[in-house]
Parts: sequence; structure tokens; C-alpha cells
Amino acid sequence: MLKVEEITRSADLEGYREEWRDLVARTEGALFFQTYEWLTSWIDRFWKDRPLVFLFVRDGDRLIGLAPLIEDQEGRFSFPGSLVLASNEYALRAEFLCGEGADILDSVVRYLRETRGRVRLTLMNVQTGSPLLDQLPAVAKRHRLSSFSLAGWSSPVVRFPDGWQAYLRSRSSHLRSELRRKQRRIEGSGTVTCAAAVTPEESERAIEDVISIERKSWKRGIGRSLDLEPDNERFYRCLAQRTAASGWLRLYVLYLNSRPAAFVYGFAFRDEYYAFHTSFDDAYRSLSPGAILFTNLLRDACGRGLQVFLGAMPASVCDLDRLREEARWKSELATGLCFRANVHVFSGGQIRCHASKAYQTRLKPFLKTRMPFVIEAGRRLRRLASH
Repeated sequence: MLKVEEITRSADLEGYREEWRDLVARTEGALFFQTYEWLTSWIDRFWKDRPLVFLFVRDGDRLIGLAPLIEDQEGRFSFPGSLVLASNEYALRAEFLCGEGADILDSVVRYLRETRGRVRLTLMNVQTGSPLLDQLPAVAKRHRLSSFSLAGWSSPVVRFPDGWQAYLRSRSSHLRSELRRKQRRIEGSGTVTCAAAVTPEESERAIEDVISIERKSWKRGIGRSLDLEPDNERFYRCLAQRTAASGWLRLYVLYLNSRPAAFVYGFAFRDEYYAFHTSFDDAYRSLSPGAILFTNLLRDACGRGLQVFLGAMPASVCDLDRLREEARWKSELATGLCFRANVHVFSGGQIRCHASKAYQTRLKPFLKTRMPFVIEAGRRLRRLASH
């Protein structure tokens, strides 16, 4: 029998840092979004002082797995009272961290069944085709739990199986022509340089340029600029420092006549690059600095043997014209899509399963778009009841 340790306070995660990092290092297919650096930064920003259910799985004294769950009593991410993966629209993917050998997923579900009786588990942003998605229905059934999955959102990805020139030839002639035209136009406007911040010292300087660009970005006008929220700015600064210290930060900034014009804030982890956040100074919109920067980034990633996840907000966030425009040109650069699913596991029979699925697919979207005050009123009542 494997042993499961439950951690409920973020302050206690520090004691697991080294063996957690060792588990990531020896786990084939481990994701950036499973690392200590990412999850502790995410908790500090989005779940500070709230209850965790981080389940560390051991085989004897050896750490072999982690289910990074949080207790969502208010229903901020799913059903009220659910245990959910520590994930939101900022996490391109989420997953249990499972090392070699033992049946870690079965141990996690058994532990939840024994300690909670009634289980309500929601796993968001799990990549389709992952072992978790493949194995969870059978494990849930073994423990007399119901489950269903729903298609989640997707994001574009660029792969370079045959090198940079072959990649360019695979793109449309229109896109290649547009990139050449935009390159000539921006070079005709002055001196263009592109720098990548990778060290903690470089990240400090680059973050100042990022904030400067965000203040002049079109995203500021719609309330999506990170400098509008102090917590967001602290999150990006902290994450840059932690990932730079681990050698993963790749923060690209494009300068025009020594002035910061565009940036891509991202991370290179194993053979993947995650374009986490991008923006440009709206004064340079006609020069397409974002497209030029991404072309340089992709060429660099290809040379390093990386596949690039361009990132994309969920469809519900992409209703604004400029976000749709941004998603369009990223799709033109992409060679494929990364698909995700949302999985729900809970105590109860088929009637409850169908009722829960109907709520997720029909009632909840209707309330969000037509009667958002109903959902907000429910959250307020639950907050009052919890106090």
C-alpha cells in the first residue's frame, strides 16, 4: 500500500521543495505547470491563505506522486465544495504528477474516498490523451464513483520536425509574404533589436520594460493589462525570478530605436516553450512588432529543439475583437492545436451524473451569460455561511 500525505497550508510546501523537484526531474513527461516554482507562485497569487489538498504519494520514504488539489468551497472554478486542480486560465495544462511504477491514481482516489466519504473532484485543463484521462474512469468506477468529461479549450502549438526553412515553406504564401513585408517596414522605421532575459538580473530589467509596454498596450483600455492589478504585477515579478533561478525563463523583448515595443513572457521547460503572456506598445501597432518578435522567437526555439505553445485564452475570454485578431495570427503560425478536457468525478449514481453534466453544459453557461447575478449571489451566500 502506498502512503498519502495531505498538505493543507501553503507554508508547509517549502518542506517538500527538494524532493518535489527531484520527482519532476525523474518523471518522464513532467510539465512546467507541475513544478514547485509554478504551483507555489500560482497559489501565492490566486489561492493565498485558502485551503489546499496537496496529496503527496510515497512508496516507503520515496516520493512518487503529487495530486495538487485545492478545496473550492465557494465554487470559484467548479461546483461549490469541489476539490479541483490548482489551475485556471493562466495554466495552459494541468495534471497529476506521477513518477515511475505504482498505481498512484488509485491511491489518491482511495484516500479521498476514505477521508471524505462523498467525493467531488474536478480536473480542469487536462491534455487529451494523457494517462490521467485514460485511467481515471476505470479507477473511479472501481471506487464506486461516477465520472464524465467535457471538451475544454485548445491552444495553438508550433512544431519544427524538419527545421526552420521547412516550417516556413509549410506556412501559406500569404503569411510568408506578410512576415517579409512587416519585417521590411519595421526595419525601415529604425534600429530593431531583440533580447532574451534568462537570468534573475536580466529578468529584473526586462520586467520594467514589460510593465512599460503594458501601460501603453491596447489591453489596458479593456482592463486586461497586468499593471492595473498590483497582485498581477507581483505575480509576474515573482514568477520571473523563480523561473530564472531554475534556468527556465525566456522573456523576449523587442526594441525599436532602443525603446521597448513588444514582449513575449515565457518559459522553456524540457523540449517545450510556453508563450505565457504577450503584448505590444499600441503606438507601434502599424509596424506589427508582436508578429516580428514572434518570428524571432520561433526561429530561436527551432534552433534549440523546442516546440512552442503560443497560448490562448479560453473562448469565453476571446469575445473582444482584438483578442480574436491576436488568436487569428497565432493560429496562422501554428502547425497544430493542443486540446484539453475537463473531468468530473463524484459520489452518486447515473441520475446525479446526468444532472451534473446538464448543469455544466447548459445551466451554468446560461446563468453566466444571461443571469450572472444569480451565480454571484450564490457565492456570497456560501461565503457568509462559511464565516
